[in-house]
Amino acid sequence: MLVFLAVRMALPKGAASEDVHAITDRSRAKASVAAAPISVFAGFLGVGPGFLLIPTLTLVGYSARLAAATNSVAVTLPSFSAFASHLGSAQFDWPTVIVTSVVSVIGAWLGARFTAGRVKSATLSRIFAIALVALAAQRAWILLS
Repeated sequence: MLVFLAVRMALPKGAASEDVHAITDRSRAKASVAAAPISVFAGFLGVGPGFLLIPTLTLVGYSARLAAATNSVAVTLPSFSAFASHLGSAQFDWPTVIVTSVVSVIGAWLGARFTAGRVKSATLSRIFAIALVALAAQRAWILLS
């Protein structure tokens, strides 16, 4: 499945619009219907849904940029609820938390500025396709060894 999604990401059917208003209600409905089982499946695996959600969103007409942005918003609530469920028993290494938080915010800001200004959606799709192939190879390696 990962290789299929990678091929679909690397060879898009047509240029998807960067404008969120250009996405049809039908595409939004398809994305919503697909997102529910993807999210449940990812939850059972204990992983984020982005590796399946982003390719699915691009298949229904979202550009890679809009798919990545949508995924970022979609994972916020599940991430927070997972964090909150462990909050009662969590023990924090505060220096590590502070350094990681600061570096993450700076990296996210720099990455967003760079991607928005210099990386085309088609290039982002191909980079994500390469990441999917690498993930599929890693999973196959683990299963076969």
